[in-house]
Amino acid sequence: MSRKLGWIAVLGLAGVVAAACDDNPLSADRDAITRFNLNPSVAFVKVNDSTKVTAIAVNRNGEAPGVAVNGVACDGKITVTRDPQRVEFEPPERFVVKGVTVGASCVNVSAGGVQATITVNVVN
Repeated sequence: MSRKLGWIAVLGLAGVVAAACDDNPLSADRDAITRFNLNPSVAFVKVNDSTKVTAIAVNRNGEAPGVAVNGVACDGKITVTRDPQRVEFEPPERFVVKGVTVGASCVNVSAGGVQATITVNVVN
C-alpha cells in the first residue's frame, strides 16, 4: 500500500511542476508597450544641420518587442524623418531631426498606444 501512495505522490508532484511551468509571469503582456527608452531625451541641433535620436518601445520587462515606432515633429522648427541608414529589423527606431528655425521644439514618438516626447532645441 505504501508503494502505491508513493507513486501517487510522485505523479501529483509532477502535475504541480508541469502546471507551474505554464504560468510564466514574464510571458504575460509581452507585446504590450509600457514606455520608451529615448536616446537622447533632450537634443540640440543647429539650424540647417541634423542629429539623430532613437526611441525603443519596451514592455514592462524592459524588452523590445519590435513594434514600429512613429515620430513626428511638434512644429515647423524641425523636420523629422526615419534614418535611411537604419536596417529595418534593428530594435531602436532612429530618426533624423533637422533644424529649420531657432527655438524649442520636440519629437513626439508613439507605438502601441503609448507616447513620449524628445525635447529638441534648435540653435544658431
